[in-house]
Amino acid sequence: MPRKYEWIGFSAAILTIISFFSLVHHNYKLQDTTSLSPSWLFATFIIQLLWFIYAIANDIRPSLVTTPLVMIGVFYLSYLKIKLETNIISDYI
Repeated sequence: MPRKYEWIGFSAAILTIISFFSLVHHNYKLQDTTSLSPSWLFATFIIQLLWFIYAIANDIRPSLVTTPLVMIGVFYLSYLKIKLETNIISDYI
């Protein structure tokens, strides 16, 4: 049975994915992650993990779609940050 107003959750999920992946795309194009702190990346990952657990426990389908995608984006941003900072450090050595 369809859940009442679930379309609002999926609309929010789509907008969340679009807004977050615009950040990912921006950092990828500029190859600059200096504005992303490691603590922000870690906190965002933990927050998404907690939302995912909550979504599983309560069967909240929009969050079950959104949180894994955002977590993948956080992993990519972390990878990009490490890659770019490693290159910067190796330039000075």
